[in-house]
Amino acid sequence: MSIERVFLDWKRPSLAAAVDWLIERFSAAGQLDLQKVVLALPGGRAGRRLLEILVAEAERRELQLCPPRMVTAGKLPELLYQAKRPFADPLTQQLAWTEAFRRGDPYLHEAIALKLPAENDLAARLSLGETLAGVRCELAGDGLDFADVAERGCRLKGFPASEIARWKDFAVADEGGILQGVFDRLVVLRDGSQIIGADVLDYKTDDVGDDPRAIDARVEHYRPQLEAYRRAAAQMLGVSLAMVSARLLFVGPGVVRAV
Repeated sequence: MSIERVFLDWKRPSLAAAVDWLIERFSAAGQLDLQKVVLALPGGRAGRRLLEILVAEAERRELQLCPPRMVTAGKLPELLYQAKRPFADPLTQQLAWTEAFRRGDPYLHEAIALKLPAENDLAARLSLGETLAGVRCELAGDGLDFADVAERGCRLKGFPASEIARWKDFAVADEGGILQGVFDRLVVLRDGSQIIGADVLDYKTDDVGDDPRAIDARVEHYRPQLEAYRRAAAQMLGVSLAMVSARLLFVGPGVVRAV
């Protein structure tokens, strides 16, 4: 199949120009049939906006619209070759997320979901799995994952620290507990090419002053979180849990405490 390159008017908004080209190319006899057309866009937001413009233009020109299939650029290659194994359908992804969440750390459960579904409430657990899968797909549509949100949130003024921690927890839970994201700092110790240890550092901005008892209380509060991070780091590096340590750094008083 030959490829035809079409250059749109760069002086106009690109999505509006693309819609005009689609209408000119595919409209006939009062219909705009795009059922066999695949549109690849840079992100999910661009796809939704293009569809809005397409619907509005079809109504204005009194054309009966059959919408196209829209994918992100990252999904386009899957349409251009025959996969050796089938891709997971939406229900399979939903079930996988539900199972990954069920088998995850209790701390991650509380951090990710404000209200946990009951163990015997399958409908609620499936709904939670659908929500997690939907958020992940929405981010993937823009070439992002949970870890990217946490990392970029650190650079945004006013982005709540609690939300940064929550997105890190999403990243740990992603892919059934395989770490995809970033820690505040992960120090890997090597002897040549062999990993001999690792240290997880997590920065906290809690207002604990110089009160040792307040610091002790916050260390105990964060202990389940740091233990989850240790397990994630050990899994990522392929080492035993005993080889991974974790420390909290309280930024205000400049205190470092092992967990």
